Amino acid sequence: MALELSFGDVQPNEPVPEGIYIVSVDDVAIEDSKATQGNKNLVLTLRVVGPDDVEEALGRKIKEIISLAHAARWKVQLVLEALTGMEWRGDDMKLDPRDLINLTAKVVVFHNEGKDGRVFANVKSWHPANS
Repeated sequence: MALELSFGDVQPNEPVPEGIYIVSVDDVAIEDSKATQGNKNLVLTLRVVGPDDVEEALGRKIKEIISLAHAARWKVQLVLEALTGMEWRGDDMKLDPRDLINLTAKVVVFHNEGKDGRVFANVKSWHPANS
């Protein structure tokens, strides 16, 4: 039996290079935190869409995990403001996470080494895409 295989869309195994990128939200999920029992995380799959002079990174993906714990709401606020262009400052604000899909922001990516020695691309800061 022969397997039909296509590798044209397989991404490189190394992380996205450090730098400043425009990213688009490709997917969003709410997952249980592995670090803190009872907490939830907002998990964003980001795709690099610019700038055009970073050809080696265009189309590459970054998985960004953002804690939804009360103590980390400051980061949620920064991410939402960068993606939506709105202020997220009031109480009782609501968001359907699916509304983040296809929104864009400018991010600064840096590398972080995991416990097992693998290197990961992480978002250091979030900014509106037009900044």
